[in-house]
Amino acid sequence: MLDRVTFKNFKSLKSVTLDLSPMTVLVGPNGSGKSSVLTGIDLLAQVHRLKKNEVGEVFRGPRDPQRLASPGRPTVLEIGAHSVDVEFFLSIEVPQPGEPSRSVHNLRPFPALASTVHLHLDATILARTSTTDDEEPRMAADGEGLASTLAWLAGAKPDTLSAIATDLARVVPGVRRILTHRERIHERTMEKVDIDGQPIWRPVNRTRLGDRFSLEFDDGSVIPADLLSEGTVLALGLLTKLQEPERPRLVLLDDLDRGLHIAAQASLVAVLRDLMKRDANLQIICTTHSTYLLNLFDPAEVRVLALDATRATHARALTEHPEFDKWRFGTQTGELWAALGHAWVTGTGGP
Repeated sequence: MLDRVTFKNFKSLKSVTLDLSPMTVLVGPNGSGKSSVLTGIDLLAQVHRLKKNEVGEVFRGPRDPQRLASPGRPTVLEIGAHSVDVEFFLSIEVPQPGEPSRSVHNLRPFPALASTVHLHLDATILARTSTTDDEEPRMAADGEGLASTLAWLAGAKPDTLSAIATDLARVVPGVRRILTHRERIHERTMEKVDIDGQPIWRPVNRTRLGDRFSLEFDDGSVIPADLLSEGTVLALGLLTKLQEPERPRLVLLDDLDRGLHIAAQASLVAVLRDLMKRDANLQIICTTHSTYLLNLFDPAEVRVLALDATRATHARALTEHPEFDKWRFGTQTGELWAALGHAWVTGTGGP
C-alpha cells in the first residue's frame, strides 16, 4: 500500500508531495491537479510493470515528456512512490524538440504498484454487448467487456456474481440479481484476398456471439443494460472491477460521486469500506467535487489541492489547516472543506 507519492515538474505538479491513506480523496477546483495525481501514479505503475528497455513505449504521442513536463522547459520530470521501507521512482530527461527522451527508474520490485488500475468508466461502453477471446475475461479500465466478465463470473464464479449483485443492491435499492444473455453481433470487417497476385481488400460481414446483461429487480421487472441509469451502470462496473479474480490492489478513480444520488453516494462509500475490510491490501485514491460525499470521509483522508498565481499545484491534508482544531468539532468534513476553502493551501489566505 502506498503511503506517499511525490512529483517534480509533472504537468502542474511542479513540486508536490502527498501522504496517502488506505482511502484518500482529493478535492480542489477544476484544473488544480487532482486528475494529474492519478495519471502520474498510473504512469509509474505502468513503468513498474515493464522491462527497462520498454519504458520508452509508455512516453509516446500524448504522453511525450515535452507534453507532460511543467511549463518553463524543465530538464527533468520525476514521479516517486513510497511504501513502508520500499521506494520506486521514475526520472525522465525532458528532451529538446526532435531529441529522444531518456529515463531512469529503479528496478526494485514494488508490490504496492504491481496491481494498479486507473478507471475511466464510461456508462455507454459499460452497457455495450461485448465479445471476448479470453478464457478468463477482465473488464477494461473504460468499462469495455463488462458483459463478458459478468457472463464468465456467472459460470465460473457464481458466488462472486451474487456478491456483486448484493453490494449493488445496497447502492441501488431493489436490485435482485444480475442476468447475463447471449446475443448475435453483426460485424463488418475488411479481408485481404489475392487476385492475380495482387492484394485486394474487401468488406466482409460476419456474425459472432456476444454477451450482454440486464438487472432483475424485486418487483420482477428486468431492465436491459442500455436502459439503466448512468449511476447504476457506473456502480456495477466499479464493484465488478473490485471483486473480479486477480482484482487490483490500488484503484485510481475520478469523480467517485458521478451519476449517483446523495443516498447512493453514502451507500457506495459504505460498500467500498466493507470491501477494504475484506481485503486489507486494497487502496483507493479518488477525486470528488461533492461536499456531501466528503461528509462520508474522515478529515484525515482528505487532501486539498489548489493552484498558485503561477498555476503550480500545492497540496495539503485538510487537517493541516491552521484552524482545523477550532473548526473540527461539530462540523462534518464536507462542511469543513466548504468553510475553509482552498486558498490557504497556497499560503494566500482566505477561503
